Amino acid sequence: MKNLTIHPTTPSIAEFQELRQLVGWETLPDLLVEKALAGTIFGICIRHQDQAVACGRIVGDGSLYYYLQDVIVHPDFQHKGLAKMVMAYLLSYLEKNAHPQAIIAWVKQPSIMANFFEQYGFTQRSDSELMVCQNINSSAI
Repeated sequence: MKNLTIHPTTPSIAEFQELRQLVGWETLPDLLVEKALAGTIFGICIRHQDQAVACGRIVGDGSLYYYLQDVIVHPDFQHKGLAKMVMAYLLSYLEKNAHPQAIIAWVKQPSIMANFFEQYGFTQRSDSELMVCQNINSSAI
């Protein structure tokens, strides 16, 4: 896809809110979003002509627990490989920085994304909505 730029950061608060709204997620108070984004260990933002069109982030303690969060793609840019691009950057970060015994997880919401995460080695825990990845699988990208 042409005119895409990839930035190792989170989108702005306004861009994050807009992406959430566009995919049908609820809008949150800006102060809550500001704190959440500030707690990001690693983020990725894909832009098309200076507009945020996809993002993803990693949160957690930066040592033992990492959670993939807010993998969002603007509806006009879905099914064009942007979610896979976001995952490539997130998993690359984890391959370089996460200890092999670290827990890499994603909370299964919305559930329609479960198949997408399964291709990267995430499996459903029987006792929760948590999907856990024991071995990072960026070769699936």
